[in-house]
Amino acid sequence: MIGETADERPFRAVTEPIVIDQVHQTVYDLLGLDPETNYVIEGRPFYTTPDGKGKPILDLMA
Repeated sequence: MIGETADERPFRAVTEPIVIDQVHQTVYDLLGLDPETNYVIEGRPFYTTPDGKGKPILDLMA
């Protein structure tokens, strides 16, 4: 488990909130894909994370 949640509903993250982009980059990191990996679609770069600078959740890999 990572971080803490509130004791009352809706049980929001109190410390170390995680967003889906971090989960995606964690999977990509485990697959060996660099966060700056991109594909050109219709003349524009499409990154594996929204800004191309995703950070994996290292605590999940410990």
